[in-house]
Amino acid sequence: MEVPPIYVLYGSETGTAEELSERLYRKLIRLGYRVLALPMDEFDAEKLIEPLLCVFICSTTGQGEMPLNMRKIWRFLLRKRLPFNLLDDMQYAVFGCGDTSYVRYNWASKKLDNRLRQLGAQSFCPRGEGDEQHAQGVEGGFAYWCTHLCSALATVKTPSYPALGDSEIIPPSYSISQYISSHKSSEKPLHTRGTVPSTLQQNNRITADNHWQDVRKVVFSIPKSVSWKPGDVAILFPWNDDESVHKFLRCLKWDSFADHLVQVTSNIPEKKAPWLPNPLTVFNFVKYVISIHSIPNRTFFEYAAFFTDNDMHKERLLEFASLEGLDDYYDYVTRPRRTLLETLQEFHSVQIPFEYALDALPIIRGRQYSIANRCNQIEGKLELIIALVKYQTILKEPRQGVCSRWLFNLDQGLSFNIDILPGFLSLPYTVEKPLISVGPGTGVAPLRCLIQERVNLGLKNNVLFFGCRRESMDYLLREDWERLKDTGSLQVYCAFSRDQEKKVYVQHKIQEQEEMIYQLLHEKGGMVCVCGSSGSMPNAVRDAIAGIISKYSGEGISEGYEFLKKLEKEKRFFQETW
Repeated sequence: MEVPPIYVLYGSETGTAEELSERLYRKLIRLGYRVLALPMDEFDAEKLIEPLLCVFICSTTGQGEMPLNMRKIWRFLLRKRLPFNLLDDMQYAVFGCGDTSYVRYNWASKKLDNRLRQLGAQSFCPRGEGDEQHAQGVEGGFAYWCTHLCSALATVKTPSYPALGDSEIIPPSYSISQYISSHKSSEKPLHTRGTVPSTLQQNNRITADNHWQDVRKVVFSIPKSVSWKPGDVAILFPWNDDESVHKFLRCLKWDSFADHLVQVTSNIPEKKAPWLPNPLTVFNFVKYVISIHSIPNRTFFEYAAFFTDNDMHKERLLEFASLEGLDDYYDYVTRPRRTLLETLQEFHSVQIPFEYALDALPIIRGRQYSIANRCNQIEGKLELIIALVKYQTILKEPRQGVCSRWLFNLDQGLSFNIDILPGFLSLPYTVEKPLISVGPGTGVAPLRCLIQERVNLGLKNNVLFFGCRRESMDYLLREDWERLKDTGSLQVYCAFSRDQEKKVYVQHKIQEQEEMIYQLLHEKGGMVCVCGSSGSMPNAVRDAIAGIISKYSGEGISEGYEFLKKLEKEKRFFQETW
């Protein structure tokens, strides 16, 4: 008789919850448990009536929303007709990945925990909460929570198999077989990772050449049948440059079979293989699948320690992989943003077997960007506003974002697939109500789409508060705003923070227009949309609006914040920050 597994079920938007789930999966396997790790929506809901032991790991996206790959099962759990003893035979634990700079910190995990309890499930371990703002990120909170989880698990579940020793490695999740072929590494694969065919029309810098930040307007031509709404996002799937791929192949001594075709099959029936290019050569596998310019996670160090014959390297690798070595891992990897390729060049003795590639190495994940133009199916054009990430750390070479490195050298006319996903914009933006939009920097991208859509519908009561450093350097999309202003469709108030001695931000411009803000929100039933950095800006904007409401209503400041809560309940206040 097959031993019932522990289910590790994750809801992940950018990959963090998925990565933590895989780490927990390996930890429990090593302890002798039978474990299955799956996205929540791939779990068979019919099994919910069976005795279950589940660990849920989920992130929060939007304004307290569930990630895309757990929405189906969440909708099922919310059905009103479900009996309140449905999950009486379930024992569970929940961990949330969140960020305290967001108003609704870890709401997804909190809502899931509450709903499981309502349906009769029994929690065997207190809910854990990871915070991106923590000194060690979500990783720090998760590592300590795992210690408590394993102790609690031992009281409700007996391991099914002998625990693995420190020198024993978990078998690979995939079988990767290779065979010699006539394919050359230069042969371009069919890039079908996304579902929407696109061709790059423009990739133009829109900030001044001498400005510190390179912001791009990126335009794609797409099929005219494709549609989207304000707030929706496009997903780009970057790939590695050939020079870096060759360096990586040499590091692991895979260069001798780089042109060989490979076939990948899962060793775990429930586990799906990631997207793979075609033709699938070793070279193309590294170029399009392995994220060689991202920083290596602790999983990499855990595996790398098994594949070195250098005792000094092994000791250091194990230290970075351990709970006790979190601070050292942070100092070596996170703070300087050391890449996987750089780490392999330093730990040159590490030789990861190719069959462990998908277990030990990080894969390239899609990057999400808010769509910056309204859907016009006559044009078949999609626009993004992207700030390229480039900065200096203690390392000699400047750091670049994975997608930024790729996009910087992307040529016009190149065709590849992208994806479009629904966003979470909940404002009733199609009705005749005033809109106050706040978007410093690239936060103005989704607002452009929203404002264009409203103007197209004949709704001209639109206000924009935009912020940047200098009017002459990074006033993004200035021509668009001035054109809409000239037609009477938009009022624009700009905060150029460095153009005067005293810094001026969007919240200051909001305060300057306090009477208008009060009239639009309190008297005319207006709505607010705030987009941009998740740092101090969103709270400063909320404080400014609460202060205005308090002042003009003659109430205390607490009443101002209560008014904001009322706006949120009425879906008249929306915040999308990153």
